[in-house]
Amino acid sequence: MGRGETARRRGERGESRIGCIFWSAALIVGIVVAWVAVPVKVKTSELHDFMIDQATNASRFRTAESLKKRVLARARELDLPVTSKNLTVRRSDARVRMEADYTVTLEFPFDITYDWRFQHEVDRPIFYY
Repeated sequence: MGRGETARRRGERGESRIGCIFWSAALIVGIVVAWVAVPVKVKTSELHDFMIDQATNASRFRTAESLKKRVLARARELDLPVTSKNLTVRRSDARVRMEADYTVTLEFPFDITYDWRFQHEVDRPIFYY
């Protein structure tokens, strides 16, 4: 029996488990990260879409303050740390500009945390209809 044939037979008998253990651990880490991060990403995307919608339909609202209150209320519903300090809303006769800059802390097993920063900027013309 040749040298290559012996190595191949060892692999067939399952003696090389390091690769399997490594890829299994990588898969588990990937699943845990996705489990924690995907819901946060969905919520932040919903808030950004809401901001776009509010800016596009701003002709219904009279002041920037009323737009700001609506965005803050939606952020509270989504359990996102957006406050009046990290949200700016400016409205002119022709445009609405909104900026939200906030950080969501992701908490993983073994006391591992990651601060994920989000910056949403919306600049839309006001359509009157």
